[in-house]
Amino acid sequence: MVEMIDEVKILKKKVKSLREEEKNIESVMGVKIDIGNDGLVKIEGDDGLQIWLTKKIVTAFSMGFDMDICLKLKDEDHSFELIDVREYGRDTKKDIIRLKGRVIGREGKSKRNLQFKTNTKMSISGKRVGIIGKIQDVELCKNIVEMLLSGAKHSTAFKSLEKAILKQKKAKFTAENQENIYK
Repeated sequence: MVEMIDEVKILKKKVKSLREEEKNIESVMGVKIDIGNDGLVKIEGDDGLQIWLTKKIVTAFSMGFDMDICLKLKDEDHSFELIDVREYGRDTKKDIIRLKGRVIGREGKSKRNLQFKTNTKMSISGKRVGIIGKIQDVELCKNIVEMLLSGAKHSTAFKSLEKAILKQKKAKFTAENQENIYK
C-alpha cells in the first residue's frame, strides 16, 4: 500500500482543541494526524478519499463547527462549502465586517433563518463563511449567502429561498407520486 500525506493549516488558537479531538478523528477516519504547534496539520493514510475527507473535517472544525457536525462529512450525502467573503468586496476590515454582518443579520436572525430553512449549519469565522449539510441543502444555502454578499436585499434573497424550497418540495412530491403509480 502507498502511504499518502496531505496537510492543512489551521489557526494556532485552534491547535489545542483539535488535539483534544485527534484520537476521535483518527479512529473514525482511519488516518494518522500530526498537529504542529504552528497550526500545520499533516494527515497520513493509505486511502486518498479518507485523507481528503479528514482535511475537510479538520478545516470545518477549525472554522468553529462542533466535531459531531464535522464528522457528518464522512457521509457521502453531506458536503462542506467555504465562501471567501473577500471575493465580494474590498479586502478591508470594514468591508469584511459589513459583508459578514449581511449574512448574520440583525441579532443573528438571517443566519438562524437560513440554517433553519435549509437544514444546514453555518460558521462565520475570519474572512470565510462555512456551510455543512446535505449536498442539495448546502448548495441552496450557498446560493442565498452569495446573493446576500453580492448586495441583494434580504427580502429578495429570502423570497428566492422560499421559491427554491417550494420547487424542491414539488419535485420530491412529483417523484414520490411517479413511484406510487408504478407500484
